[in-house]
Amino acid sequence: APRAFTPNGDDVSDEVSISCTLLQLTSPTEVRVEVCDLSGRSVRLVFSGRCENGTYRWTWDGRDEHGDLVPPGVYLYRLEVRADEGREERVGTIVVAY
Repeated sequence: APRAFTPNGDDVSDEVSISCTLLQLTSPTEVRVEVCDLSGRSVRLVFSGRCENGTYRWTWDGRDEHGDLVPPGVYLYRLEVRADEGREERVGTIVVAY
């Protein structure tokens, strides 16, 4: 949230939040959150680590791995959880506008 944001430094909609709630885990599990362009190329790894049961929120500031602002357009976020029961993945869209 929000799906569209404007990372232009004016303190209004400068970040987008990606959140999830993890339930019924028997042990900490691997979680990965990344932003990709429409071709599937990774633009920024937002989070990679182990998480336990709970609600989590990560933010993306519209910058790539080098710290540069990405061009305006549509991007994909990918949230991947590797748990006891296998791998779960959610994908959604983010719009960057200036």
